[in-house]
Formats: sequence, C-alpha cells, structure tokens
Amino acid sequence: MIGRQGEQRAESKAKAEITSRILNHVFSPGESVSENQLAETLAMSRTPIRTAMRELIAEGLLERVEPKGYIVPKLTGEDMQQVFLTRQKLEGLAAELAATGATASDRKTLSGLQEEIGEIYRNWDRDRFTDYNECFHNTVARASGNAYVERFLRQCFWRTQLYIYAYDTYFLTPRESRERFSAGLYGPTYYEHGAITEAILTGDAAAAREAMERHIRSSCDSLVRRG
Repeated sequence: MIGRQGEQRAESKAKAEITSRILNHVFSPGESVSENQLAETLAMSRTPIRTAMRELIAEGLLERVEPKGYIVPKLTGEDMQQVFLTRQKLEGLAAELAATGATASDRKTLSGLQEEIGEIYRNWDRDRFTDYNECFHNTVARASGNAYVERFLRQCFWRTQLYIYAYDTYFLTPRESRERFSAGLYGPTYYEHGAITEAILTGDAAAAREAMERHIRSSCDSLVRRG
C-alpha cells in the first residue's frame, strides 16, 4: 500500500511534469489536456494527475471546462496586461513588507540568490534560471509575512510565466542569449533583482516597493514590444 508520502511524491512529480509541458509548449495555449492521456504518458494513475491538475487550475496554468475537461489558457493582450498589473501591485506590496519583516533566514536566502544569478547568467543555464527565479519571488512573498499576499502572488506568478515563456527572447533565442551572457552582458533581471535585494536587506521599504514594481512593469513592457 502506498503511504501518504508516496502519494505526495507522485503528485509533486505529476505537477512538475505537467507544468514543464505547458511552459515548453508541448501543450499549446487553448489546447485541451486529458487526464487519461497524461496518466498513460507519465505512467501514473489518474489520482495524482487529477490532484496536480486541480493545483494548476488554482495557480492559473490550467482552466476547467465542462464537462470534466481542462485547457491551457489562451493568451490575450488584455489578460496579460491585467495579470501583470495585479502582480506588479501585489509584489510591490510584498517587497515593501519584506523590507521590514524579513527574517534572518530570508535575508540570507536573498543574498545567496543574488550571487547565484550571476553564475547562472555566465553559464547560461536556462533550467536553473527558471528554478532560481521562482525561488527569488517566492522568498520575497514569504518574507512579506502576509499569507494572503503570498497565496495570490503564486497564482499571478505562474499565469505571467505563460506569457514570459511565449514571448521572452531568453526562452526563444537560446544561442543569442548564450553569446550575450557569456560576454558578461547580464540580462536586466540580474540588475533589477539586485536593486530589490539591496532595498530589502537595508530595510528601505519605499525603495523595495518601487524596485519591485519597476521590475514587473519592465517585464510586461518588454513582452508587449515583442508580442
């Protein structure tokens, strides 16, 4: 009999596999996603697949359609503007709160992450950058000390990732990005995250909020220009 730990591992694996397929366009925007097909492809039972898909609906990477179906959300200019604006304001608030409420552990994590991103850019490690970026924004959200901000930001974060993976040159032109970064020209995320980290570590709440809002707004603006 599979214990609860085994079930959780299966659910975590299913969620990671489905997320990867969505972000890397194995499933295209607007395409239906089948529990049965995923269970067969991933060689898993439907139970962890179903649990993972419910979580992905809550995070904005899937939508429920009747009867008992799922689709990858369609990408539209209006939806992109709305979700980035919401994320900008929520994450700006998170950074402001983190500047005065971050724990010693949070501060240590943020310092380490700023060192890590430099190494990621130099080696052009796309998968590692994806993990790093999620960790950075999750750390700021957690450091806010506000459970509601953290919860709603998670949904906004993943919804915006649909647009970033679809339009950001970092994911669309890997050879060009590798050459640029290897020459020491870091991407804007490096400097923008650095400004956010510095403001939080020095306890400057206003600067932290401004730096975070500028970072999210800049991300959206660059996608608008490309998309």
